[in-house]
Amino acid sequence: MNELNPNIYTVAWIAPLEIEAQAALHMLDHEHSGRFGLGKGNDYIFRAGDLGGHNTIIATLPAGQEYGTGSAAALASQVKMFFPNLWFGLLVGVAAGLPSLSRHPLRDIRLGDVLVGLPEGSSAGLIAYDLGKDLGAGGFQLLRDGHVLASTETVVRSAIQNIKLMAPRDVDTFQPYYEGIRRKKHSTGDFNDPGQDQDRLYRTDHKGVRRIVKRRRRPDSARTRVWYGPIGSGEKLMKNAQKRDELRDKYGIIGLEMEAAGTMNRIPVGVIRGVCDYGDEHKNKRWQSYAAAMAAAYAKAVLYEIKTQSLGPGSLVLWGLSGSGKTQLAIHYVTTNKQSYQSVLWIDGSSYALVHQSFENLSHHISGYHRGRPATEQVIEWLERGTNRSWMMIFDNVPGAYDVDDPENFDIRKYLPACDHGHILLITTASDLHLRLALPGTHLEGVDDTTGSSILLRCAGVQAPEDSGKATARSISRKLGGSTTCP
Repeated sequence: MNELNPNIYTVAWIAPLEIEAQAALHMLDHEHSGRFGLGKGNDYIFRAGDLGGHNTIIATLPAGQEYGTGSAAALASQVKMFFPNLWFGLLVGVAAGLPSLSRHPLRDIRLGDVLVGLPEGSSAGLIAYDLGKDLGAGGFQLLRDGHVLASTETVVRSAIQNIKLMAPRDVDTFQPYYEGIRRKKHSTGDFNDPGQDQDRLYRTDHKGVRRIVKRRRRPDSARTRVWYGPIGSGEKLMKNAQKRDELRDKYGIIGLEMEAAGTMNRIPVGVIRGVCDYGDEHKNKRWQSYAAAMAAAYAKAVLYEIKTQSLGPGSLVLWGLSGSGKTQLAIHYVTTNKQSYQSVLWIDGSSYALVHQSFENLSHHISGYHRGRPATEQVIEWLERGTNRSWMMIFDNVPGAYDVDDPENFDIRKYLPACDHGHILLITTASDLHLRLALPGTHLEGVDDTTGSSILLRCAGVQAPEDSGKATARSISRKLGGSTTCP
């Protein structure tokens, strides 16, 4: 089984419960085959994939482990140690929603709605509601009024704000992702909506009688809402309506959950929760799968807001052992199809110095060249222009590791044009380069020249026709954006 490289994963999706992790897996664009190598002291097994161009790991608690802030803290600590290049994290799952029907504006939170942790007024975005001291008859004083947790990464808050700006149509950004998994099966059913008629909110009247609150049914077009505000996090499961309401009214909390306080000071996660109950004695698991799916759909929308480098649809990674014929295959393709491209740029990618020398040589051949500007900057700018679309860029012998502080192990991403046109082929011995760049890739073993075109075609994701040859060359050219005519 392929061993995955922890160094290339930059996003941690933490889904403590099994149903939360199942929803997360369904949201991946691609699940990466293979497993991470483990040693003594590694207590957790992580799943991996890519989503919105981000290499993402999904972390969940082991079967049978008690959930809560302590378990979440242990999980987050190992995630942080195991994946050294994490950019940010998301804590995604279910929570209790706290409607407030007497406040203005009305906070009519319902089962299946999505809660997103954000600061509101003087309240923190996440409040540790069981950290503090008992004042006896005076009640419970939160430590620093709950302001003891790290802040979510700015880029995540910015992505959330971008979605929030669309309210009340913010649901449109993630509803299609939910629709894609709602009929998917899990161990106890699917992710379908149990139905608004099953959503029952209770309250106790002035006589102490518990009654169902009558609320108008939402139209199907406005079935789901997203609520932004402080979320309370604590170790104890909340099933007391009176204490729930006290926390809600004092701190403006929109929901209660049990993992974020254990995660936040280790990985500053964005907290996204689907409402599965109301934090009272009527709590049950009927709504968990639907709520988990809605939260996962919102999280996917957040990752798609945080754009990574956009490469052309014909961008590919060809990898294999030295001597397997990778460079010869690329030369054969270029020789056969060079008339399809305005420019073919061949770059020796084996070292920082050689890449810079290649860009320096290329810069003298582009229109508008200025001697005083960096060559790399000028070449990339030229490639990114919308008027220059028919080009192919080949990086040969790209190293298997990169480090921007090491001249011999550099970050190849700095030299790739950020545009949705043009065509890039990277040739490497590194089996995980395509995962780092979120690009399609294929493993090339030794082949003879006559099968070269069909291998490139397979790398491009197109089924090779039986007659290979001319038809294959045409198909490759179309996949890579060319318009060659084979004689």
